Amino acid sequence: MRDQDTGGKRILVRLDLNAPIDPQSGAITDDSRFRAHLPTLRALKGSKVAVLAHQSRAGKRDFLSLRPHAALLQSLLPDRTVHFTDGLVSSTALSAIDGLRNGEILLLENVRFWAEETGLQEAPAEEQARSLLVRTLAPHFDLFVNDAFAAAHRGQVSLTGFPLALPSVAGELMSAEIEALDHALNAPERPRLAILGGAKVDDSIDVTVNLTLRGGVDHVLTIGAVGNFFLQAAGWHLGAPSESFLQREVSGYSERLERAAQLVRLPSERRKIRLPRDVAYEQDGQRHEVLINKLPIERPLLDIGQATIDHYSDLIKGAKVLLLNGPAGVYENPLFEKGTKELFSAVVRSGASVVAGGGHTSAALARYGLTDKVGFVSSGGGATMCFLAGRPMPALQQLRVSAEQFASRLAFPHP
Repeated sequence: MRDQDTGGKRILVRLDLNAPIDPQSGAITDDSRFRAHLPTLRALKGSKVAVLAHQSRAGKRDFLSLRPHAALLQSLLPDRTVHFTDGLVSSTALSAIDGLRNGEILLLENVRFWAEETGLQEAPAEEQARSLLVRTLAPHFDLFVNDAFAAAHRGQVSLTGFPLALPSVAGELMSAEIEALDHALNAPERPRLAILGGAKVDDSIDVTVNLTLRGGVDHVLTIGAVGNFFLQAAGWHLGAPSESFLQREVSGYSERLERAAQLVRLPSERRKIRLPRDVAYEQDGQRHEVLINKLPIERPLLDIGQATIDHYSDLIKGAKVLLLNGPAGVYENPLFEKGTKELFSAVVRSGASVVAGGGHTSAALARYGLTDKVGFVSSGGGATMCFLAGRPMPALQQLRVSAEQFASRLAFPHP
């Protein structure tokens, strides 16, 4: 978007304003995603801007209108006028779009209220471009801006249908996300580390495979349920509670366990995976730590232990580039926040170029007052992991297609 002349133009912008909602009051309880999109909206201060966004999905209690989202946007942009319309392709919505003045913003209704949005998500982009949503809205705009990185791994109409109908570009947040993640994967500085934890083992295994095969990192430090899974892949018996949890939570459990086992069996000179040396569990209301050679333990494993913290902290100390995704344990419980708190603090002290991702990662950084001390906190959860795993990102692919299709109408400084 920064390469385009947007002054006076009619701009359709896709944002990700999906936010937690208080079930009692209906109020939005976290405005971080709204704030993340402000650079894009501010850069379009001379344009007529209409916004597409979604809130939750059908069947959920927070599948609601975006009217409160418009009010929140207005409060964050007090020098702009933010309108709302409860339609998408109605004559009222189209009249509101056509009536916009330079600098004004119109938030359209929750795009997931429109059946085509999710109903055509498996359809080819060419079919999505023929949808009623795209055919109706596209003629009213000069440019489509996709700034919804957190949803870029999805192939829904408002994300992937417009780039074949309109010249399309990445917004400021989308660009920043791609640049930060690409730097973390391809920066020349060494050593490069990845710390992968939390409970989303499926994604972390795919990321580890991609990072290992492409030589993108020197070490992958495994923590949390991810660390427990790799311990199991290495042949350690964890104990029934932890093993049952992993079997329940990891899709394609046997296949992924074998893939993880292949990574930990690599010769030492090629092996990137680092495993926990000790773990922590609760008994009689107390924290206990045990070396992994004392496993199995018939209690849930809830954190890494001090030996692992010390070992990983030494590796982190020398890092130049660092990917951080997922906590080391059940950090919400004071008994088991030690691993997360100490490792995240070590990350900040390292002085490395840091890219952090994932909802629990962001929450833990905020809990310990570290958010502003890391280089970049990704707005994406699944999208970030998808990018790091090297999987196709439909929304990004369609921006490339649009750049080729509308090359004569898009100004880029580089080929």
